[in-house]
Amino acid sequence: MTAAPATAPAAVKPAPPASASASNPVVVTASKPTPTPPVAVAKTAPSREPAGAAISAAQTKWPALRLQGLFFHPPDSSVVINNKTLFVDDEIQGVKVAQIDRMGVTLLLNGQTNFLHLR
Repeated sequence: MTAAPATAPAAVKPAPPASASASNPVVVTASKPTPTPPVAVAKTAPSREPAGAAISAAQTKWPALRLQGLFFHPPDSSVVINNKTLFVDDEIQGVKVAQIDRMGVTLLLNGQTNFLHLR
């Protein structure tokens, strides 16, 4: 089923009457399209960190890491990432294991965090 564009009302043709009966008139009305509300644009506050820090954080490339297992038993919780068992403060491919909780693991790389969860 194809819909008419939102900017123009749809042309509606009345259906031919099944029988020429005056008691069952066919009434067809076309509705006007509802206008689209304006989109608000949020202004962002200027950053207080140096321009170099923002650029380096944006350019941080995370290595391919796959969470394969999670053993939550504080204070000795561990995770298996890329076939390697890791504990809090361990590193893999330059990425530090910052926290392990029941839902997944928080990783840290160049001041940025990333959360991996089991699928």
